[in-house]
Amino acid sequence: MYVIALLQCLILTTSGQSLLDLMKYWDLDNMKSMIKLVTDANLTHMLDQEGPYTLLAPNDDAIAQLPRNALEMILDDKQFVVDLIKYHMLPGRLYSRQMTNDMTVPSLYQRSGHAENIRFNVYRSGDYTTAEGAWLSWRDKNASNGVLHILDKVMYPFPVQNIPQLLTQQKGKYSLLLSAVKNTSSTQILEGGPFTLFAPTDDAFYKLDYNFRAALFANLTALRDVLNYHLIGGTIWEAGFSYDSVVNTIYGRNVEVKSPYGKPLTVNGIRVKESDITVTNGVIHEIEAVLIPPDFRYMVKY
Repeated sequence: MYVIALLQCLILTTSGQSLLDLMKYWDLDNMKSMIKLVTDANLTHMLDQEGPYTLLAPNDDAIAQLPRNALEMILDDKQFVVDLIKYHMLPGRLYSRQMTNDMTVPSLYQRSGHAENIRFNVYRSGDYTTAEGAWLSWRDKNASNGVLHILDKVMYPFPVQNIPQLLTQQKGKYSLLLSAVKNTSSTQILEGGPFTLFAPTDDAFYKLDYNFRAALFANLTALRDVLNYHLIGGTIWEAGFSYDSVVNTIYGRNVEVKSPYGKPLTVNGIRVKESDITVTNGVIHEIEAVLIPPDFRYMVKY
């Protein structure tokens, strides 16, 4: 009876507090940096008196891990801070039980008059939920003007390009992959999704034997199959992979993804150089070698 009464007391106390108060109340997860950002952006009234909102609040460690350019912008650009906070807010109340895999919800951040979406993913039978790849480490904290979820990462940079657009924008790194996409007429497919793309860089393609690479690009059927072997239907952020995951590709064959704690992600033993590259229609993981299907049935002559 004492435990039940204590829980009821906590629920009543929590729900009577605003989102701003709640971040202070739940300072067990270190919210001082987020509170300072809200104050510096003059958004305290919004989180204290307005709403209802869903606030996805990164903790202190998450904010400290932002790239240097973002930390500099936080110091120098107030509008950037406003946009960053509003991208972590949704209109209304959204509880974790309402989140489904690959659902997108418009945030309060608008770019060119358009609300930018946040993508939610649910893994491990609902035990692990992410927002743009950031894990909801604390969930469903009721406030008088909304609900609070705490993130282990900042949702940054904002996803503003789809997969082909990002490959084009970074063609200095992905020119051969982009050629494979264009030559196999896969651009329109990759504008859909959502997809998870293991993206080999130009350096990764150059590791292939020169004659094999030339023959591969000359055989569009084979090239399309190799491209599809790098593509997974749905969005799987690094947090969505277990220690040893087997995932089916668009090509129809599995890849083995290992996510050992404290070590880089690997796919079929190939190291992921950069994970969780944000796009509007999924996620990209950059890899340092090209994946070749184990049952590759094309005798690419060279």
